[in-house]
Amino acid sequence: GFSLRRRSKVLELIQACPEHPFITWNEDIFYSYPCKNSTLALPPEPLARAFSVETGLFYARPFGVHKPWAYRSPEEMAQLIAACPELALMLPPI
Repeated sequence: GFSLRRRSKVLELIQACPEHPFITWNEDIFYSYPCKNSTLALPPEPLARAFSVETGLFYARPFGVHKPWAYRSPEEMAQLIAACPELALMLPPI
C-alpha cells in the first residue's frame, strides 16, 4: 500500500506508546488511533477523505487509492476511473 509518513513522528509514536492496544496490528490502524502520550495530530476529516480511498468514506478524486475494487461499488469505481483512467490498468481480471 501507499504510505506517507514523517519518520520522526513514527519514531515518536512508537516510543511514546509502547502499550498502545493496536501496536501489534497493521501499521495503518496503529497510526490512525494515536495514543494520549503522543503529539501526533490527525488531519481534519475532509482532508483525510481527499487523501486516499479504500474502505471508508468515499471521495471521487483522491490523491491515492488502496485496492478500491475490493471495497467500492461499481458506481464509485466508475467515478474513480473517470478521475484517473490509469486505475483501470490496475484492476484484476474478471
